[in-house]
Amino acid sequence: MTGRNKEITPHVRNYRRSPLRSNKNKEIVHFYFKKRIKHLVFKLYKKFFLLSRLKNRWK
Repeated sequence: MTGRNKEITPHVRNYRRSPLRSNKNKEIVHFYFKKRIKHLVFKLYKKFFLLSRLKNRWK
């Protein structure tokens, strides 16, 4: 049983400590927040600036 654990352990260590994996997770989280912020900013822009322009046309 000891020999079997020695075989499996290096693979598990490499899998857990893989910097490539953590970088991908960071990139995904960064992309998600970037997308959400753009969406929220655009909604605010639309709400305040475009609606105010429409109101001014009808005066």
